[in-house]
Amino acid sequence: MYYDDLPLWGFIGKVEKILRPGQPAEMRYYLFTHVHFDISYNNDRVIEINVSTDPLRTVDITEGDSIPVEFSYSVKWKETSIPFDRRMEKYSRYSFLPQHLEIHWFSIINSCVTVLLLTGTLLPPVIPCTRVRSVQPLRTAWTPGARRELNVGVAVVPLRSLLQGSWPPS
Repeated sequence: MYYDDLPLWGFIGKVEKILRPGQPAEMRYYLFTHVHFDISYNNDRVIEINVSTDPLRTVDITEGDSIPVEFSYSVKWKETSIPFDRRMEKYSRYSFLPQHLEIHWFSIINSCVTVLLLTGTLLPPVIPCTRVRSVQPLRTAWTPGARRELNVGVAVVPLRSLLQGSWPPS
């Protein structure tokens, strides 16, 4: 929402998740019925508007399609010395502006490049060591004249029994 080219934002309601043992979660939807405006002005020009809601003034809108709701608002006027030309400076630090979106993209791309560089530098030394340790028991099991058993860490299984389908022994 905008007033005199000033952006306004605030919450219009809330959602509560109610958890009860042995039952599925229940969602309750509430609508705020009171809005408070803090308006700063300089002479006859609006400089800043802040919007807040009262969390104690809510209506449960979970049940039913049409529920009668009475809304209320309050306004507090404050005089300020900020000139009209500088009133938009406050909004330049919020993240909905394009310059902040560019910073977010830069962070994402930087993270991806870092992961790729670390993967490229750390995996090549690890893969040969892992391959040698995992393949070595298989190589010794298939050497000529060796007993054909494979030690899998739990039991020594004769390979001939596995190939003939007689494992596990009955």
